[in-house]
Amino acid sequence: MYDATAYLAVYALKREEMNRVFTIEIAVAISVFLVLTVFVLWFQLLKTWEKKKGESRLAMLAHSIELNQSQIKRRNSYLSRYKFSAYNLSEALIIQSEIDI
Repeated sequence: MYDATAYLAVYALKREEMNRVFTIEIAVAISVFLVLTVFVLWFQLLKTWEKKKGESRLAMLAHSIELNQSQIKRRNSYLSRYKFSAYNLSEALIIQSEIDI
């Protein structure tokens, strides 16, 4: 009825075709995995870089705020020591003829 060699030949062809399909599927899966891994690593690198950039900007702003607060304190202390009533400011002010009021 059935020829065993023909059956084995067909089976071998099907098996070879199946192996080729599995090889292509494995290659595609590995490629997709590698691409996803590269993307994840790239975004982690970007996240780290942005975090460092933000932290340095935050430190710069904190230093600027600290400097401004120290200047405000110094100006307030100078203003509190200045005695406005001791000085006649009307004598210190000079009328400038160039300015029209």
